[in-house]
Parts: sequence; structure tokens; C-alpha cells
Amino acid sequence: MDSKWVGWRRDTSGRALRGHMFRGAMMMCLKRKVMRTSGFWICALGLMSASDVFAAGFANTNQSATATAMAGVGVANTEEPNSSYYNPAAMTLTEFSASVGDVMIIPSTSFRGDDGSETSTEFNLIPPPNLHLGYSVIPGLAVGVGATFPYGLTIEWPQDWSGREIVRKQALQTMNINPNIAYEIPGSGVSVSAGAQVVFGSVELTRAIVLRPDGREVDAQLGGDALGFGAGASLLWRPSDEWSFGLNYKSSVTLDFEGKAHFEGEEDTPFESTFVDQAISTSITLPQTLSAGVGYRDESLFIGLDVSLTYWNSYDQVELEFSEPCEAGDPACEVGADSTNPPTTVIEGDWMDSPTFRLGLEYMVRDDLALRVGAAYDMSPIPDATVSPSLPGNHRGVVSAGLGYQLDPLRLDLGYQYVATTREIRNGNNDGFYRTTAHILGLGASYSF
Repeated sequence: MDSKWVGWRRDTSGRALRGHMFRGAMMMCLKRKVMRTSGFWICALGLMSASDVFAAGFANTNQSATATAMAGVGVANTEEPNSSYYNPAAMTLTEFSASVGDVMIIPSTSFRGDDGSETSTEFNLIPPPNLHLGYSVIPGLAVGVGATFPYGLTIEWPQDWSGREIVRKQALQTMNINPNIAYEIPGSGVSVSAGAQVVFGSVELTRAIVLRPDGREVDAQLGGDALGFGAGASLLWRPSDEWSFGLNYKSSVTLDFEGKAHFEGEEDTPFESTFVDQAISTSITLPQTLSAGVGYRDESLFIGLDVSLTYWNSYDQVELEFSEPCEAGDPACEVGADSTNPPTTVIEGDWMDSPTFRLGLEYMVRDDLALRVGAAYDMSPIPDATVSPSLPGNHRGVVSAGLGYQLDPLRLDLGYQYVATTREIRNGNNDGFYRTTAHILGLGASYSF
């Protein structure tokens, strides 16, 4: 067998697939002669792993310009304007609070192959906005709502790049509407909150299917939408004017995607009738997260430390279902006939829980001007066996800086981050060296009293 097909294998538990070796899948499809049936493209598209689309490295924890400037620190910052996201219990500290902002992300990934070839992703500017409103109904009891885009970025490679059979373009977007209620326990310095998450999701994935042996290419496009629900809770303890401690928990959210599979370029090929546009469905679980923070503030200085744990072990496997998985009577797609070509495709993720460590500092240069800096270390949950060009992410370092200008009761904030990571892929998913960087610019305005 030619070496480019190496990597297609069963795991020791007997499950159908481990990893997503697309070229291997194509060879297996060819060997089983299912190119005359719709089972061919199911066999191929089944390798469009949801892990490619939903990527931990593209979780967006920068939901205000203030936090962006301090590497994402916010859980125990009593002056954080977007408390709906970082710690809703802090809403009890003000009678009214509102913030609006935008955190613009400019990512770039470059690839260097073993043959010396080099490719870079297309330019993208992703501008997820953020919003928070909080109101104290009575002293010690507050309600509020936030709107954020906590997961989602876009990656787009050139049309003719060497990994086009794995991914050409992917885009994930999730919007989280987060209503909360917060209560301050009298005389304790402790505030608690509880709330809900209403998450709207959309996903798009485009890749190439190369028809052997003539090399003709078919564009395969998958897209869908979903709605999911979750919960959240937080705590803020202020034992003194200087010290603050915070906890923020967000539950997992299951998104049941319903969408379409569409093909272009199959016309006038021997396989034209096998590429059938049809409905698809899958389910993806956004992970639960737990963040803890400590802050110290005096007249001119604030120092914050956050530690977060994202429970990515919820991404174990994904089932991708098609509305027309096989032509009637096709023995190649009968359940049990061949476990490597099932009507429902199971894709293994095997992701790991991952922590993030953040340190931020704010210094009041004068009464109305704040200078902020920060650094963070974010550990990747993606193992070597499943990493791919869709997200060649790895442990990443973050540095940040920014400013805040106070015009009581209005505040204007500016934050910048630089993110960098590298990873070498050696699992058959377009092997080579990948480098990813991102420039992140946050702008915000807030009002509170």
C-alpha cells in the first residue's frame, strides 16, 4: 500500500475509527467499491470530524477590553465591567452597570511541509462583540444579562493547498445569552449568583474530495445551526477593602446541529449520482468550565490571578448522521456488514481537560488613567493522534497591555493581546510544521454608579 494511505486503523476497543485520516478513508472507499453508491461520500465525509470545527484553541475568553489588557483576568476584579461573563455575583456592587465592546481577532497560521513548501491562511478579521447590563432591584439583590460569543473563529486555507482534503475553510460561531440573579449575604462580604445560558450555534466546513485516479476535485460543504441550554453560578468574597476572591462556574451545553451537505464540481464525472445533497445532523457538547480568581487592590494598584479549568473530556466522540446514508439494498452499508463503513459515522476526539493560568496588573498613573499589562499560559487539550490543520493548536503563551480612561461615571478601555503557538503534526494529517499567531484588539465603554 502506498505510504500516503498509512494511518487508517481500528482502535483496540474495536470501534470503527480512531482519528480522521481522510486519505485513508478514500482508499478504503475505493477498495470496497462503494464509489458507485452514496456510501462513497459518506465514507469520505464521515471523516469531517467535529473536532476540526469545534476547537479548544478557538475558545474566546476575552469578553471585555479590560480583561483583554490583563491577559483575560476578571474573576476577582471588582472593577471588571462585563461581570455577566467573568463573575455575575459582582453585580451586587453597583446600583446600575452597563458595558458594550468588541474584541477583534486577527489570526494567522503558516505551514511548512517536509518538502520545504510553505503556505499561509487567508486574512480574517473576526469581531465578536460583548454586552452587559446589571440592575440592583433592592440593595443586595441584582439582576442582569450578558451577550457574548465565547467560542468561534474562522480559518481559511488557499484553494490549492496540500491539506485541502482535510480542510479548506471552517467557521464556528456561538452566541451565549446569559441572564443572572445575584444576592449579597448581609454582613458577610459574600455575594452569590445563579443564571442560565442560552446558546445559539452555527458551523460551516468546506473541504475537497479528490476523485481517483483522474484527480478531479469535488467541493464538499457542510453547514448547520443549533440551540442549547445550560446554567451557571458564581461567588465573590471580599473579606476586606483590599482583597477579593472569586469563583465562576459554567455548565456544559449540548448543541444538536441540524444542517445540509452540499457538493459542487461533481458534474460530468462517473460519480455524479453518488454526491447527493441531503440533511445531516450531529451533536456537540460545549465543555463545562470552572474559574477561580484572587485580587488585591490598593489606592493605585490592582493585581489579579486567575486559574481556569476547561473540561474538554466531554469531547470523546461525535456521531455524524446523514438523512440518506445509503442507496436502498446496498450491501456495503448494511449495519454489521463492515464496521468501517457504518450508516452513522463515529469520530473519536479523545481530548483532555486543560488548565489556563492568567496574571494581570493595573496601575493608576493618575486618578483618571489606568495602565494595564498581563501574561497567560493556555494548555492545549488536543492529543497528537487527533491534531489537524483545522486547528494545529498547542500550548500557547499570551502577553497583553492596555489603557483605561475614566470620565465618571463613563469609562473607556483599550486592550491588546499577542498570542503565539507552534506545533508539528506527525499523524498523517498533512504532516509538517505549523505556526499560529493572533493579534487581539479590545475596545469597550462602560457606565456604572
